[in-house]
Amino acid sequence: MSSDERKQLHEERRKHEIRRVTKAEIAEAALVKGRAVAEIANGFRDDQERLDSLGHARGATIRWRVPGVSNALTVEQEIIDAYVMNPTSDLPDNVQDLGSDSVLYSRPEVSVLPDGAVAIEGIWSVRLSKKELILEME
Repeated sequence: MSSDERKQLHEERRKHEIRRVTKAEIAEAALVKGRAVAEIANGFRDDQERLDSLGHARGATIRWRVPGVSNALTVEQEIIDAYVMNPTSDLPDNVQDLGSDSVLYSRPEVSVLPDGAVAIEGIWSVRLSKKELILEME
């Protein structure tokens, strides 16, 4: 067996190992990955083709959602509403559990108006597979 074949076999075994991870570890991994993806995506928020390409490369579904637009999923709309109800310049990012297979990372983008009021420009919605997050953990 060649060295490459052994590496490949070892990698396949690692993928099938039973691993115990907590919800907190998954949430932390989602925060780290979600922040990285949202940071890259921020440069082309209005280009859905590039967002789809980035999502495919990072194993995520990336959406830019704007308050008042009806194309948001129910959970995305609830998050937008929560951010809009309490607009501050230091709104935190968030991870929501979407059931047994995925989590949703969200990050608001805000701007401070000249009068000091805070406007919610929109949110990054990054859906991540729990399985992929776990496999990426060391």
